[in-house]
Amino acid sequence: MRMTLPYQRMAVKKLVARCGQEWPRSRSALEKATPPGARPYRPETVEFDLTASDSHSTLRAMRIFKAARSIGLSIACVAFCVIAFTQTPSRALETKPADPFFAKFNPVKAPAPAGLLLKPGDRIMICGDSITEQRMYSRIIETYLTVCVPELQVAVRQLGWSGEKAPGFLARMTNDCLRFVPTVATLCYGMNDHEYRAFEPEIGRRY
Repeated sequence: MRMTLPYQRMAVKKLVARCGQEWPRSRSALEKATPPGARPYRPETVEFDLTASDSHSTLRAMRIFKAARSIGLSIACVAFCVIAFTQTPSRALETKPADPFFAKFNPVKAPAPAGLLLKPGDRIMICGDSITEQRMYSRIIETYLTVCVPELQVAVRQLGWSGEKAPGFLARMTNDCLRFVPTVATLCYGMNDHEYRAFEPEIGRRY
């Protein structure tokens, strides 16, 4: 059995008062009192009449119920987390150095690599603005691939252009990059595109 909140009762009273009718004392009377075109009567809105003292008791009971429900949900969430944590299968740990400093750490073993994305004979183009043109990170990439996977025999070329924005590379991409038929390309743009000022929608659209 549902009980009506005071503000719900007041709303119905105002509706009936505007129609110049008496306050209905039953569900059927309330349905008859609802004027044409008004919001239809919902059974869960009014179940029975409450006195002024009963309404305060009802509000207190509802507040207690809501608080108890919140506490119950919190306890259920904590219990679920505890169960999930205890049921998690143990994972292998990495071997730690003998130094006492590392005693408090328990690093989990990294997943096995799925393999290189590069294939033998790949031609890599590293494209970007002045950050690429200064030949720092691009040389690190080339050196790493040459030393660590020499069997791939990859070729690396950098196509950095100082001050360039993304639309600038789009304009020269066919002549400067695609003509060499690269199999892999990296892009590093954004510093110049943002123009070193607060973001505006036009910046994002152009980029």
